[in-house]
Amino acid sequence: MNTQKFKKTFKKLRPYLTALFIGLVGYLVYESLSEVSWVEVKSALLKVSIPTVLVCSALALMNYFILSSYDYLGFRYLKISDINVKKIYPSAFISYAFNLNLGALVGGLGFRYRIYSGWGVDKSKIPLIMLFSTLSNWLGYTAIISFILFFRTKEIQDLISLPSWSIYLCGAFSLGVSLGYMALCLTRYELNIKKIHFKFPEFKLALTQLILSMAQWLIVSGIIFLLLQSFEASISYEQVLFTAMIASIAGVLTHVPAGLGVLEAVFLRMNFDISSSLILVALLSYRFVYYLLPLFIAIPSYLSLEYFQKKDNRSK
Repeated sequence: MNTQKFKKTFKKLRPYLTALFIGLVGYLVYESLSEVSWVEVKSALLKVSIPTVLVCSALALMNYFILSSYDYLGFRYLKISDINVKKIYPSAFISYAFNLNLGALVGGLGFRYRIYSGWGVDKSKIPLIMLFSTLSNWLGYTAIISFILFFRTKEIQDLISLPSWSIYLCGAFSLGVSLGYMALCLTRYELNIKKIHFKFPEFKLALTQLILSMAQWLIVSGIIFLLLQSFEASISYEQVLFTAMIASIAGVLTHVPAGLGVLEAVFLRMNFDISSSLILVALLSYRFVYYLLPLFIAIPSYLSLEYFQKKDNRSK
């Protein structure tokens, strides 16, 4: 089968494969939740301490600052100098808050088009900003997960019961992706995909992407780890980090906004030494501090931004 036929066949099968994957996740969610004691969930929710929630909320907002920095680096990469930091960071924060809650198409691209074009950014450059941010996000992912798979193999085996050779193979692939990206940045390789032309950034900028992205993934997993630790769960940070990263990939494959149900299904299927009810409480608390809290801030912020953009445009 040649490449063209393969693409056509895959395009036809993709909706069915996606539906099958969503159905599988739905079944796992249903099966996992059937084991949950909802009485225990209600009782445990009342025991989540306010200091823990405040610390996790601060970490979540710190993480959104890092996410917003991806857009700032994207502006630097595209050499867009007429939009200052005071406009970029609030705009990016709003976009990410809606992106994580509503999905990439509406929140990620839709809000970026609306907000950045309102600041006078060329609409042809907005998809490149999003592409740059997406690459930044997953660059740190591949670096961290390769480290976990290589150096925490035994802990991963305790969770998913896979042979060590398959874990090392996945680790090698992930490491190859991150090293490959850095190598392409060294050579300033140019990529053309349909109408999108992308030249890989300078190595120094790519290194900044890598550091920020690694920090972002470590903080996200740290929030979940702290919430689980508040119930005195005997789980290592590396196990939580690995599980959160696997759940992120599953969320992308299902296209479910905020990975709703997917995150819970993945965590509940792992061999954690803690009850399903307490895992669910920790994840519900995580959803509040990482998804809903930023969204509550983003909604009035977006309305204020719309007002100032119109005022700014009228004064010109």
